[in-house]
Amino acid sequence: RRLKISLTPRADLHTQQHQVDGRDDDEGVGSKDATEHESPDVDDSDGRGEEDETADEDGSGLEGINDVAKKWMKRSGLSPELLSELFSLGIDDIDLVATRVPGKNLRQRLRSVVLLKGVASFLSSGAARVEHKKLKEAAAHYDADPGTNFATAIRGLAAEVKGNAAAGYTLTTRGLTEATKIIKEMTATKKSS
Repeated sequence: RRLKISLTPRADLHTQQHQVDGRDDDEGVGSKDATEHESPDVDDSDGRGEEDETADEDGSGLEGINDVAKKWMKRSGLSPELLSELFSLGIDDIDLVATRVPGKNLRQRLRSVVLLKGVASFLSSGAARVEHKKLKEAAAHYDADPGTNFATAIRGLAAEVKGNAAAGYTLTTRGLTEATKIIKEMTATKKSS
């Protein structure tokens, strides 16, 4: 039997009626409400869902990618093969592994690094959030570290990135859209080379 649970705020859980096999809970499965037996936070699967679980087993390259990111990939037309050119897919902590990032100057390269590191985090966790330390390391690796002007440079990307050194940096919706464009440009360039 499959338990259908709607995702609602915790305060509303006790007022929601959950259905099992199309019947209301008070019609048959047990005398107690399903909210007393089942927790929406408890899932005996690995969090990937049944459809994706079979897809992962057939070697489709979606191992380690968060469900939210899988939906984004589908909407954006990005395949695992395409993303594997830029990110270390197939492991728990997906990271940026591109040999270079686009940008003619330091500011443009920093923007690319921030957006691509955000996507790497998004692929792993479903949240496009990057720690300051990891971002600084990546910026140095890709020759995009503005040194003491790091905070100022990040503030210049305010439409695409929110946050600070203490809390980390999170891509905005616009930032994720721009990162998608960068990924498509980078992979198109590799194919034509």
